[in-house]
Amino acid sequence: MRAYREALRRRPDDRAALSLLGLQLIETGRAAEAVSLLGKVAGGRSRDADLLLVLGTAQLATEPERGRRTLARFLAVAPAGHPAVPRIRDLLLHPIPRYRLNVGT
Repeated sequence: MRAYREALRRRPDDRAALSLLGLQLIETGRAAEAVSLLGKVAGGRSRDADLLLVLGTAQLATEPERGRRTLARFLAVAPAGHPAVPRIRDLLLHPIPRYRLNVGT
């Protein structure tokens, strides 16, 4: 995580570093921190599919309904052939009553 934070210190708009740091935060059980970090960048009208994917994933753990809306936005902007599209489409079509991230197990 330190390397991503350093990259963001140098270039706060580095979307790849933001996405990767967000994923690491989720994987270490810090989804709320990932939402805070990514919400400022990927919230609103963002069309960055990867940031929306990571933000939506983090939100599923903290605010499931908001996470589903963010993931629907991901589907709307994801390029054709994005590898996450089938799983996210399936998740949104067949919602789990209370989605829980099983990371780090």
